[in-house]
Amino acid sequence: MASSKLSKWNLKDLLKKPGDADHEITKLLDLVKKIESYQPQFTPSVSVETFKTMIQLIEQLALESECVKLYSQLWFAEDMQNQQALALKSKLETLGTDMENRLLFFSQTWKRFPEKDAERLIKALPQYAYYLRKLHQYKKYMLSNEEERIINIKDLTGSNTVVTVYEMLTSGFTFDFNGKKITQEELFHYARDPDPKKREGAYKALYAVFQEHSALLGEIYKALALDWNKEFVELRKYSSSIAVRNFGHDIQDSTVETLLNVCKKNQKLFQNYFEIKSKKYKIPFNRYHLYAPPKMSPFKMAYPDAVKLVLDAYQSFSPVFRTGAEKILHEHHIDSEVRKNKSTGAFCAGESPAITPYILLSYTGDLHSINTLAHELGHGIHHLLSSKQNVLYVSAVLPLAETASIFGELLLMDHVKKLNPKLAQELLVLELDGFYGSIGRQAGFVAFEKEAHRMVLEHASTEDLAKQYSKMLKQHFGNMEIPDCFRWEWLYINHIFTVPFYCYAYSFGNLLALSLYAQYKKHTGKERDQIVDKIIHLLSQGSNASPEQLVADIGFDITQESFWQAGFDVIKEMVEALQD
Repeated sequence: MASSKLSKWNLKDLLKKPGDADHEITKLLDLVKKIESYQPQFTPSVSVETFKTMIQLIEQLALESECVKLYSQLWFAEDMQNQQALALKSKLETLGTDMENRLLFFSQTWKRFPEKDAERLIKALPQYAYYLRKLHQYKKYMLSNEEERIINIKDLTGSNTVVTVYEMLTSGFTFDFNGKKITQEELFHYARDPDPKKREGAYKALYAVFQEHSALLGEIYKALALDWNKEFVELRKYSSSIAVRNFGHDIQDSTVETLLNVCKKNQKLFQNYFEIKSKKYKIPFNRYHLYAPPKMSPFKMAYPDAVKLVLDAYQSFSPVFRTGAEKILHEHHIDSEVRKNKSTGAFCAGESPAITPYILLSYTGDLHSINTLAHELGHGIHHLLSSKQNVLYVSAVLPLAETASIFGELLLMDHVKKLNPKLAQELLVLELDGFYGSIGRQAGFVAFEKEAHRMVLEHASTEDLAKQYSKMLKQHFGNMEIPDCFRWEWLYINHIFTVPFYCYAYSFGNLLALSLYAQYKKHTGKERDQIVDKIIHLLSQGSNASPEQLVADIGFDITQESFWQAGFDVIKEMVEALQD
């Protein structure tokens, strides 16, 4: 069938043709004007009816803007040399910023409503209760109107500009490799090259450039860390620098600390994995070769066969999962071809309950491609399940966003194990490398950030921070040889500059999926069916409550170490299986 052939996606479900965008933009601007017209009435005494109308208009704006915005992004992603697509994408981004600024009055005013007036309105509109209550909770961290105005100006000309300088500088870096000047993206391909000399050369080339610019990049980092602490901890009175991110995710500080402590306790597990991988596949036990691909048997699978394999894996869990994946395929919402000028990587996009999500990947027939197909379809299934929620809740909060995608990878591995044990062993290495990168590595970045923010407040130099990073790397990897150039690795980790303490969300999401998978595997019969129903229920809730509450509603407690350890126990079984 056509849905299982390599193809481009069908964007006509979003817009019939690019020229229709102008009409949609006019409609969006009319909606913005309507919302703005209520600003004079938006006081603590606003009527429930007026408030409800405002929320519904905001909801309508989110729904209608997503179609045209997504169209522009996907049209550009399918051909990044398409100047018309780039122009439309840029136009929509500028429009989005303008609309956001014009409607900023809603959130800023709402945050300042007295508790009694806010609760009056929240109780009258229970379908929006979590969204409104979470937004209103920022009140305790707000400053006076004049101070907020000054901070907005400071951010615009200060930290935001510094972040832009960092991104402009590092995105423009080129690297000397094999006698050529290449980009960072091109260089990273060699970090997983079968040739150990190329892997080593890639890392040396990467960190030579970051070391060369370390004085400037270090000052940028220190300025951003200092700004973060001065504003959020000293002025706004958050309890710590990481508490700012936790509050945004609506997760208790203690829960995040529990997660990070369990990650630290399990460092040895990943150390053991890399030792086993090194011995089994005769890979040098050195950080240069962390992601070295083991020598595997030649393997290629046609796309239709891969689609069938993934669908069957999802069927083994629940027909609901398979039906969701088939819907995406049948509506031709996957761009799976390998093409020149197509966006690299893979993603699943669509933040509206009215849109069947779109998936981009470049299928080459190897194990990684099959795994990516399962992963991205998992994201799509998650979106379809949560589409019964309103647009304010349809997207999962970041720490829960990887639940279905990682679950899909695990189901695929289980299914392949039954069909081809040797192939499953090779897939196991791919999974374990991925779990280290998404769990152990990300938790390590956050551990460094916590220490680095403390050191910056004590006037540490860039060299001091590099020494600290090197020290923590050696603790992190145990007996593995860590070449000195890796002391500059932190300078190229974009997230610690642009979104401090964001990285633990990856550890959270992956371990959550693994822990739920442990529950699924532990049970059989009716008890397993109940676990399946619980997982589907969790995915159906979108972001209509805090992560702790959503998981508690299906009977699990993420505040306990034992919950997170169950995820690591799955990884331990995988490592043992590789050793056998």
